Amino acid sequence: MQKVTVIDEYNGDLELPGGVIADARSGRIELWNAARPILGHETYHGAFRRGVFYSVIYPDRDYANEYRERTQQLDAYRIVFVQRHEVIDWARDYLAELEVEETVEDFGYSDLVNWYYMHHETD
Repeated sequence: MQKVTVIDEYNGDLELPGGVIADARSGRIELWNAARPILGHETYHGAFRRGVFYSVIYPDRDYANEYRERTQQLDAYRIVFVQRHEVIDWARDYLAELEVEETVEDFGYSDLVNWYYMHHETD
């Protein structure tokens, strides 16, 4: 199962080249992060999230499946970017599903991001 780190639009400075971030946000590439060196078509060092080692996998290139499998074996996390409205919409639906009285307005945004992250960690 794939581990995921969710980064919202206000917390996305990974100290990586801008093109990498843009391509990951658009879904053109997979961006992975780990505490140890990991495989990919390209590798970088960046800001600490789960570690400082990052790799880029181009899903349509040779070895993509092998890189992805080996990267997951090394406990890497896929970086997934979301926008604020996605987190809030998801939280609103989640609270309605739980049938609780609280609304998203009753929680701080950082709590909502943490919920989103916890519920998407193994998607």
